[in-house]
Amino acid sequence: MHRERCRRVLEKRHCAVLGLSPFNSFFTPRTIRLLVAWADDWFDQVEILLPGYEAAYGQIAAGMAPRAAVRHTLHAVRTLRGAAKTALARVGREPRVHTWTAKAAHPHYQALHRAGIDAFHRDPLFHDLCEQNARAYLRTVTDRVPDADTVARNVDYILAEVPYLLDVAGIVDAESAVFCYPKPWPLQLALFDGQVPTLVPADRHGYAQVTVDAVPPEGPHER
Repeated sequence: MHRERCRRVLEKRHCAVLGLSPFNSFFTPRTIRLLVAWADDWFDQVEILLPGYEAAYGQIAAGMAPRAAVRHTLHAVRTLRGAAKTALARVGREPRVHTWTAKAAHPHYQALHRAGIDAFHRDPLFHDLCEQNARAYLRTVTDRVPDADTVARNVDYILAEVPYLLDVAGIVDAESAVFCYPKPWPLQLALFDGQVPTLVPADRHGYAQVTVDAVPPEGPHER
């Protein structure tokens, strides 16, 4: 069912929201150029979204001192944001690059964020999915299995992302939007499959998995 809904939103071609992640080696300047070029060809509106200081949680879990982790994270975010703005300028698009930090004040984001926190405390399945997602994320940034306390401290990072899995169109003020990222994760699929009744993605919200073919560079494609 979620595949059909995502395909309908994709076919409208109103807006692509490209999710980028600092400290993820996939997102090189070349990859970002290819992603933006693809989105420019397909969609009326192109937005880019990446974490802000929130990404420091993982660096702290990896053993970095909090102040150093924030500095390191903000440097990585600035670098990624610069590459994104350059790619958008290259295709003649406005530099619409957003961080989670900046979007945290958006009223619709705040409402969805509160709903996610409430579900985390009330829905055992959603609680477990958030912890699983935090554990998987931490393994990628620390290269080790995190303990329960570290996972609990990093759930806030996952909850900060949940609104973008429910209605990214409403947060970037688009008629409909497709959130684009290299791979889905169990939490996202569970939301689309209706496993969390209090957190159902909006009809105007879709998801597309995008990859970049290395040789020849044909750009991303829906899976």
